Amino acid sequence: MNSVSNPESELRLVKEYWLQTIQPFIAGRKLHGVEFFVAQDAWYLLRKIQGDANRPSASGIPLVDFASDEFREPEELFRDGNLKPDTLAGIAAPLLRKDTATLPPIAAVKVAHELLMAAERYIEKLPKKKTGAEHAGNDVRLALSPVQFADIVASNKKDSGQLPLLPGVYGKSRELALPALRAAVKRFLVEKGRNRPQMTEAEWNFEAEQTKALEKAGRLVQLGSGKPPTFQEWQNQPAEAIADALHNSRIILQDLCDLRFQRFKTFLAKQRHAGSQQKTKAKKPRKLKALQKTAKQR
Repeated sequence: MNSVSNPESELRLVKEYWLQTIQPFIAGRKLHGVEFFVAQDAWYLLRKIQGDANRPSASGIPLVDFASDEFREPEELFRDGNLKPDTLAGIAAPLLRKDTATLPPIAAVKVAHELLMAAERYIEKLPKKKTGAEHAGNDVRLALSPVQFADIVASNKKDSGQLPLLPGVYGKSRELALPALRAAVKRFLVEKGRNRPQMTEAEWNFEAEQTKALEKAGRLVQLGSGKPPTFQEWQNQPAEAIADALHNSRIILQDLCDLRFQRFKTFLAKQRHAGSQQKTKAKKPRKLKALQKTAKQR
């Protein structure tokens, strides 16, 4: 995240991001998977900025009350022994009542059976509760997992019942067409590649040796194969990320979170600039009238 001018402005920005793009869509719900990660990422960002704003040098800034319903930490939905498929199917059945009211008995039984099987599959896919290092490792793996563009577009629809993963134009429409989504992802990844630290091959090799030493000492745990990329592979990563995103229509989840926040930050900056421009235009006619009145008096 790029910092804004001061702690007060930064805290105001992340509060608006939370209140406008996250909280209204998760209130009263438990989340899992991508939805939970996006909401949790925004909440962690809010906590971080709150901590920065609470430093003595930034005293006097109105802080966030995390005990309030507005800023409550997102809750994760786990597989629960008390959650039964037949209960879920029974809750879902009335939602289909309009479509199934005129079905003959055998067809109605078939729908009920399908609802029960759907409920069983849904519960089976819910994650088991994890603790400690297992939970942290799962978070890292999820952060590096891809999210399909089709799932992002589907989440943005008004009737999706989901947190919109990458809304369209804030304040106007939450939907984002696939071509616009592809263009936004490409711009973000190009900019990300430009802004990453530049290193020579010698600097890269030194960093790689330091990493190996930390792993050997047990002070660093690598996920997956643990095999670090070569210098050439590291250099090619930005171009490969763009090619993968566009060819496979997907984006890494952590990149999605960063892009989501960046888009809101840009929108808010444009909105405030437009507001200041309107105020300037409104002042000019009054000044002109005052000058004309003074000229007549002379």
